[in-house]
Amino acid sequence: MKRLVILISGRGSNMTAILDAVDAGKISAQVVSVIGNRLIAQDENGGALPTLYAAVADVPGNSFAGPSGFMEQRGAPKLVGRTNAAQDMDVARRLWEVSEQLTDVSFPLGVATLANA
Repeated sequence: MKRLVILISGRGSNMTAILDAVDAGKISAQVVSVIGNRLIAQDENGGALPTLYAAVADVPGNSFAGPSGFMEQRGAPKLVGRTNAAQDMDVARRLWEVSEQLTDVSFPLGVATLANA
């Protein structure tokens, strides 16, 4: 049997789902440790703020919002940087295509728009 360590943030709803799945036999593993970052991470309301900020604030395209505090773990939302991997246009294009295929919904964003991002 595999030994499983769960890393949680915030309220731990994913942890609860994993524990339930282990108990139900859907995951064949033994949970041996749970590691959390509750001391530095935001609660679910604070965690939602960057998404709300990105949805309603006047921010430039191709931007990313996150917490403004220490190590971007908590704090008021602001525009923050991204890793090179998060800025990979080939990955973004593929994600868009797969999303359209899986949802059977065609979005009006074209390849030219992704290339200009």
